Amino acid sequence: MKKIIFSAILILQALVTFAQKPTGISGKVIDSKNQKPLQNVIASIQNTNLTEVTDADGKFVFKSIAVG
Repeated sequence: MKKIIFSAILILQALVTFAQKPTGISGKVIDSKNQKPLQNVIASIQNTNLTEVTDADGKFVFKSIAVG
């Protein structure tokens, strides 16, 4: 019985640690007329100071964004 409880605690601890892992947001900016990627476009998240610039493929990534 002690082994089962100990195993359950270890599994729950691993799940809690995984759940608190920072997340990210990524996307791609394309031209609405010709569907080509746009580079050097500033992507931002409203009501924050977070900004990223798109790469040559129109992609951007906000890393380590806290949940909420």
